[in-house]
Amino acid sequence: MRKYVILAVILMTGVLSYFYFQLGGVSDIEKTVEVVNNYKLVGSSFKGKYNGLKLESMFTEARALGEQLVIVNYPLQGDSTEDGFVHQLIGTQVVEVPDDIPEGFSVQELKISKVVRASIDAHNLVMPKPNEIEEVLRMFAKEQNLNLEGYTIERYLSDRELVVEIPIIE
Repeated sequence: MRKYVILAVILMTGVLSYFYFQLGGVSDIEKTVEVVNNYKLVGSSFKGKYNGLKLESMFTEARALGEQLVIVNYPLQGDSTEDGFVHQLIGTQVVEVPDDIPEGFSVQELKISKVVRASIDAHNLVMPKPNEIEEVLRMFAKEQNLNLEGYTIERYLSDRELVVEIPIIE
């Protein structure tokens, strides 16, 4: 009986490892310094509890506007993030402002010329959380002697591709 349990554990470990690799669980985070030319976003600002229904509907509306979901995470004062509060701009990046902007959405322009960028290609189940990627980027910037802004920009290129950027203070 004990042999069957050990065999089952080995088999299950092998199957889980296979799926972990297939989902991109061992994908490296590519870190670079990039020159960019300002970001024009169409979106809506949100300040409140992260798991609220309003936030979910905003994600859905923003995804309908364009191909890429873009989330700008602004810092909050105190321990409010530990209580589940966020301050975000949720939208999509545009080159030209569309004529029919949904109610509650506005155009925001971020004046940015350089960013530190992290790119990762992995499924959401095994992808590091954006705040973990932010920590990696901030350590990378410190090694490069770069001063960074307090906010981050998450760009969801597809179901498997995430780019996190932090503007460099010049």
